[in-house]
Amino acid sequence: MFKSDYPCFSDRICRDYDIEIHMEEEDKKILKEDMVDFYTLSYYMSSCVTTHENKRIVNGNILGKVKKPYLKKSDWGWQIDPKH
Repeated sequence: MFKSDYPCFSDRICRDYDIEIHMEEEDKKILKEDMVDFYTLSYYMSSCVTTHENKRIVNGNILGKVKKPYLKKSDWGWQIDPKH
């Protein structure tokens, strides 16, 4: 979408999932003229609360929470919770 067109792999994905996109010439024109100029990604993570004062508190945008003890973490230290 950043290059005013669908990525080259989108045709394969559509075939694999039996998706058919009906696109008119006007749609193609709009796609070429009004390409995406901003993209954002939201990263959601979960945490726990505790009554134990000696537990390490998670810093950043989540205050007053502790890390879940059994989850892996990203390179930034954010826990990866596949269910949330």
